[in-house]
Amino acid sequence: MAVSALRRNIPLRPVNAKRRRRLWLRNFGAKAEFIRSLPCLACPYPNKAEAAHVRARGMGGCNGSSVHLVPLCRGHHRFLDDECGSPARFEEETGIDLMAEARRLEAEWQARSGA
Repeated sequence: MAVSALRRNIPLRPVNAKRRRRLWLRNFGAKAEFIRSLPCLACPYPNKAEAAHVRARGMGGCNGSSVHLVPLCRGHHRFLDDECGSPARFEEETGIDLMAEARRLEAEWQARSGA
């Protein structure tokens, strides 16, 4: 095991590449690619979108599936995460129901992927 750069005697856990890959595919796999191919929900322009989690990952947004993903451009994604601080405030500012959009996109993804 490696020792941290702080010269403390705390052993660092080794990286589990298989687990990291499995979690990445679960949270950001094919559905995230589908979400990124869509235009931003808040912009009238077809910007390159990021897959934004409606519910924070620490609050159950990635608890085994990627159901709570919506397409937002970088500016609106940062606005949601940093300036608004909560999806409710973002919804007030933009007039977009993020959870309804996430459910709609999940249904579209399920129909498209045949699951």
